[in-house]
Amino acid sequence: MRTIPLLFFSTIFIFSCSKESSNINDYKTGYDAGYQSGANRVCKRFKATLADSDWDYHAPKECKQS
Repeated sequence: MRTIPLLFFSTIFIFSCSKESSNINDYKTGYDAGYQSGANRVCKRFKATLADSDWDYHAPKECKQS
């Protein structure tokens, strides 16, 4: 009689653990995309404040050289 509830909760626990591991990848992907869009925004503002000749020397390493 006790084995049925134990079996039920065990299967729920197993499925919930496997679901969390896939969410880690989603979080990482979202973090990377957000970081890249934020870096692009900062680079555009930073580039707007510098002359083109200064940009080559002072550009942050996160900014793409274009």
